[in-house]
Amino acid sequence: MNSVDTIGATVMNRRPLIVFLILLGVIAGGVAIFWQDKPDQAEASSAEAQRAGGGLMVMISGDEQKSFTYEEVKNLVNGLSKLERSKLLASDAALVQFLKRNAARKSLISAALEQGLGNEPAMVGALKRQVQQSLINAYINRNVVSTAPAGYPSDEQVRQFYQQNKARLKVPQQVRVWQIFIPFNKPNKTGNNKAEAKKLAADLVKQLRKKKTNFAEAAKRYSAHQASREKGGDMGMVNVGSLRPELRAVILALKPGKISDPVTGSGGMHIFKTGKRNPERTLSQAEASPRIRALLQNNYVQQRRQALLQQAQGKFPVKIPTKALPRWRKNLTDDAQR
Repeated sequence: MNSVDTIGATVMNRRPLIVFLILLGVIAGGVAIFWQDKPDQAEASSAEAQRAGGGLMVMISGDEQKSFTYEEVKNLVNGLSKLERSKLLASDAALVQFLKRNAARKSLISAALEQGLGNEPAMVGALKRQVQQSLINAYINRNVVSTAPAGYPSDEQVRQFYQQNKARLKVPQQVRVWQIFIPFNKPNKTGNNKAEAKKLAADLVKQLRKKKTNFAEAAKRYSAHQASREKGGDMGMVNVGSLRPELRAVILALKPGKISDPVTGSGGMHIFKTGKRNPERTLSQAEASPRIRALLQNNYVQQRRQALLQQAQGKFPVKIPTKALPRWRKNLTDDAQR
């Protein structure tokens, strides 16, 4: 379906922090697979996998007990965020509900252990990977997140960044847009094909201009654009730069409150109405400061994480047994086809 795309004003791109966690997760997985120097040592038997997971089973089997200890509850509560802890400890009723949920969890764990699932090699491997990821997260938090300088970035650092990047800190030109979209190939409530869609669009424009119907009612009845239909066709403030050229020209030429001629798109007919317009402008330092702070803090964390990764790889290098990989790949392929 063709429609007007609304893209919010983006001042800065922020790299998602999770990318680094995934990278470390992949590396951790490599440690689990390739830690041996000799390729054949990596081909552990099921029994060896079970023995390797023994420590994990000990940790889990503690949940078989039929009650809670204070230390267990303390650990559960300490695993929550400060806000979650505050809400939980506000009343006995909240704590009871919390423990009921965890009691159900303990019962399910006991049932799973009774069936021997905890000793299956695949389960042992999955549990081991989860423990490894938890270790990675704790290591990063201790050595990266918790080491961020207090008060970073300073007001002066924010000011300097703003002055150096002021030309890029802009809110693009925007215009308020309403739309009715009538598709060619995907029948809507009226079952349009291409010819019928064009005829319906032309009839609607006549009715709208003669005020025999209003735009909101027509949009709710005929438009196939889901996001705007229930809002009477209202697309909100649209970034002009995000519009396709053929639609941009029509919208910019349309006077506020006026109804456009039917516009033929690749997938259907568009009818537009426009309203308020905001010219492109540069953000003030006050407007940009929260985003600048977040960007600089994120950059700091990313740099520290990259340094931490390089340090770990330098101190604990992991060998990938490239000579054995063709044989391993063949064996894995054969196993998957059985």
